Amino acid sequence: MREKELRLALICYGGVSLAVYMHGITREIWHLVRASRSYHEGTPTPGGSEDIYRELIAEIETLSGVRLRVLTDIISGASAGGINGIFLSQAIVTGQSLEPLTDLWLRDADVEVLLDPDARPLSRFSKFWAAPIAWTVLRRRGGAIEQTVAEEAQDEVAAKLSRFVRARWFQPPFGGEVFSRLLLDAFQAMAEGPAGQSLLPGTQPLDLFVTVTDFHGHSEHLRLNSPPDVTETEHRITIGFSTRGKAEGELAHAAELVFAGRATASFPGAFPPFTVRELDGLLKSRKIEWGRRDGFLQRILPKQFAAGVADDAFLIDGSVLANAPFAQAIGGAARSPCKARSGPALRLYRPQTRPTKLSHWQENGGGRRQTARLFRNNIRRDL
Repeated sequence: MREKELRLALICYGGVSLAVYMHGITREIWHLVRASRSYHEGTPTPGGSEDIYRELIAEIETLSGVRLRVLTDIISGASAGGINGIFLSQAIVTGQSLEPLTDLWLRDADVEVLLDPDARPLSRFSKFWAAPIAWTVLRRRGGAIEQTVAEEAQDEVAAKLSRFVRARWFQPPFGGEVFSRLLLDAFQAMAEGPAGQSLLPGTQPLDLFVTVTDFHGHSEHLRLNSPPDVTETEHRITIGFSTRGKAEGELAHAAELVFAGRATASFPGAFPPFTVRELDGLLKSRKIEWGRRDGFLQRILPKQFAAGVADDAFLIDGSVLANAPFAQAIGGAARSPCKARSGPALRLYRPQTRPTKLSHWQENGGGRRQTARLFRNNIRRDL
């Protein structure tokens, strides 16, 4: 039987409110990779979409004579896409469940949860004059709320947005430490939950790249012709993680993953810039040791670390300068080994979104059916 690898490199864009949608896509890819591993090991799948993907892999083998293995070993992302990529990488490497991220997006990614404690309205009378203005805008016929929010959720969205506009002005309304705590809670929930084997076959490495923006920037020297030397201020930072040279099932310390997630999604104006001091305070309150702290900072912020200012560097959303980190993913693909025959084709599958009512989305099978259709109609043809 001829074997072939289908290796998926994911580039997760920044998208603010599309974070939950992108999580649905990455979650289905996680199910697809789990189904592929179960098929090759001859172990049962737990049901749901994994049963569908397993049947598709078996159908491909029957029709084409190709025993297909599906894996994701390169992931890059920015902003909300960076968070989705970080959690997916952790689930693939460790075999942990991705369910805590679902809880994070659906339960905790809420205006009232993310508001900084000092930014909340002091009472229901705070900025009372703004409430009717917000209510009128939100209730306008044919407006954004009516077009994009399911009817059963419109009252809740309007009420929360009304409280949001009455919160603190002229400073970021959302709490940076609150955000970091939610990310750390999600990683701890993954670690404490049920875990299986790593979804990477054998010694196959996984590379993760997350973009961040250094607000103040750091000096970079460029060697040219005339003039021969130029000093530029560089603001782009790529935080890279890899399983190469590490024990099986290890990607990075939870503090380093929180660092990357909080920094890449520090949307200007909504969240305050991320600093290492913020993370240090959170870890201290939880009594969590970060033994490789200095080594990590020296690798990620070498110029700032050498100057002794890494703790105070202001890091903001990676999407400001690198919203779609294709270069990092392509560079990782060139270095990634293949365990079986792998086609040389490079294809881009870019999901398209448009506003739709929740009932219509559910009636048409949601992300599960779309992912299965993509797999059957496009990927099988490439084989």
